[in-house]
Amino acid sequence: MHASGEVPIVTATFKSVVEGVAPGEAEFRPFAMRWPDDEPVAGEWYLMNVLNIVDCFDFERMGKQRPAPLKHSITGEELTPLEAWLHERSAQHPQTPPVYVDPELVGGLQIWRPLQHSHSLFCTSELLKALKAAGVRRLHAARLGTRDDPIPVIDWEALGTPLLIKRPSL
Repeated sequence: MHASGEVPIVTATFKSVVEGVAPGEAEFRPFAMRWPDDEPVAGEWYLMNVLNIVDCFDFERMGKQRPAPLKHSITGEELTPLEAWLHERSAQHPQTPPVYVDPELVGGLQIWRPLQHSHSLFCTSELLKALKAAGVRRLHAARLGTRDDPIPVIDWEALGTPLLIKRPSL
């Protein structure tokens, strides 16, 4: 999967797996990729639009406050829900690990965009395993935690390991 302007560009294999494991959760449009010398890139390529945006973060578990919804523009005009979402999307910052999601909010989805960080794509381990089994390469995935399946955290102090590594003196 490649990204261009935050739109994922995927191979035919990627498309086939998503359509099989997560039918109806993404739409695909054919895309012609070209090299800088204008030669076509071999293979079938598609722009992928993930159709579900989910308010899925478990802020309590992450120890963070839920962001207050934006209701007015800087000029004081009331925003529609779509305008508020577009404004918030343009000002998003990456979530710092560990990231926890609430599976009840995700429901049965296999792939989705989180509302508060919609530049990202989240997927289930089932979809990730299917993509890897199909030979899709160059996937970057970070583990998400849930209340029932927390992310292991290494207690470096309990292990007697310093958090800062000192450079050897020359």
